[in-house]
Amino acid sequence: MFDEFVIPTLREQCAALDYVYYHLDSTTALQHLESLLLMEEIDAIEWTPQSGLPQGGSPEWYDLYRRVKAAGKSVHAFVVEPDEIEPLLRAVGPE
Repeated sequence: MFDEFVIPTLREQCAALDYVYYHLDSTTALQHLESLLLMEEIDAIEWTPQSGLPQGGSPEWYDLYRRVKAAGKSVHAFVVEPDEIEPLLRAVGPE
């Protein structure tokens, strides 16, 4: 239903913008990631895990960030602690 009802409206909204930054909120939204990655209109994905899970700098999310980057999009890891920055950059890259 996401592809049928949300994606067309999202495409319309994106058409009016120069740069689209999509907020992907919680693991319940991950089921839509593939559809979002296929949208050429989206330039960046910001990932926010829900409360109670490791936050954005955790190695648990490295594969997610790699998937976003492999789709040609920028990624924003939300809530990265100072000691998580270098391992994150080594694992995912600085782009």
